[in-house]
Amino acid sequence: MNSAKLQRLAKFFTILFLMLTASECTERRGMTHFMLHYTLPARIERTTPVDTPVHVFTPPVHTETAKACENHNTHRDLIQSVVLKKLTLEILRPDDADFSVFRDLKIYILADGVDHETLIGRLSGSISAESKEADLEIIPCDVREYLQSEVFMLRLRIVLNGVLPADYDVAVHTAFDVTAKTAGI
Repeated sequence: MNSAKLQRLAKFFTILFLMLTASECTERRGMTHFMLHYTLPARIERTTPVDTPVHVFTPPVHTETAKACENHNTHRDLIQSVVLKKLTLEILRPDDADFSVFRDLKIYILADGVDHETLIGRLSGSISAESKEADLEIIPCDVREYLQSEVFMLRLRIVLNGVLPADYDVAVHTAFDVTAKTAGI
């Protein structure tokens, strides 16, 4: 082999070694990370008043946190933090619906056993009138206590700037990054 090939091979093994060492460091520290994804439906009724805040609740969703923790060698009580990484609102129906009718939208999370709710996101900036999906601004916060609960739900606080032509069926897509200590450490 010539020296150029040997140098490339040496770089490859050095990078491979560093990657393996880094992953071992995560294990040595006794921490694990995983994502929890949820899609929660909601209906905004056609009779929703204009220029008045209205509250729409998603149905309760089972967190399945205990099962996810088990799959990642941890327990619900070992969760250190849960941070929202993705929050998207999608209009499912009617087909010709769009975001032009929304003046303000905020989303809160709540759960049984938690005596308060937390603002997790809001509609901000301009969204294309033709758009059926919008990435919402995420409010940085730790929502561990909500996902450690068996069930959570979302409350949408909506202010419309026009009359809805029909009921709007929407879906809120979320992705939560969970950091937890590994079991037995």
